[in-house]
Amino acid sequence: MKINNLLLVGILSVVFLVISFFYAQSIIEYGKSYKDTMHEHVEVLDFNKRLLSSKEWLASGFNSDYEWDKKRVASESLLREAESRIWLCY
Repeated sequence: MKINNLLLVGILSVVFLVISFFYAQSIIEYGKSYKDTMHEHVEVLDFNKRLLSSKEWLASGFNSDYEWDKKRVASESLLREAESRIWLCY
């Protein structure tokens, strides 16, 4: 009787370890994906590149915020994508 219980506990422990390994792998993959997307988000809003950009400094009439709006839209879409990726693993 004790051997059967010990065997059952051993099998359940192995199954638990295998399932937790695959679950941990998927969480790590989603985390890397989130990190890469957030890195792209930060690159779009890179302060150093924006300081040296002549398009950022020169205002062209009504389209003076065109460059900023373009970068803001790109960064917001990347941020939404990153947030959706991080919630996929939960």
